[in-house]
Amino acid sequence: MLIVLVHNDGTGTEEIANYDYEVRINHEVIEHGRILDHNRKDGWQALIREIADRHQLATTDPNQETIDSLIAQARQQAKAARLKPSDIDRAVEKAKKRDQT
Repeated sequence: MLIVLVHNDGTGTEEIANYDYEVRINHEVIEHGRILDHNRKDGWQALIREIADRHQLATTDPNQETIDSLIAQARQQAKAARLKPSDIDRAVEKAKKRDQT
């Protein structure tokens, strides 16, 4: 069950409010944060939309350039740790397969 908890922390004004929020799947918190200076006239819909937009931005898939850069960094760190290139290649392929499922 998806649960979105939004709590006005009482620090705002009649026009502007501040909120803490948690997004849960059952008992596990998958996202949390704080919304500052929400214009109350925008309504609760805008508040929920801002929470959803923040989460969407945080979970956007990286582009191939970012992935390649991360792989290069991992290879450099593995080399510094004196791992064999075949071990590195095997780990990269395993990660790619896991990501495709």
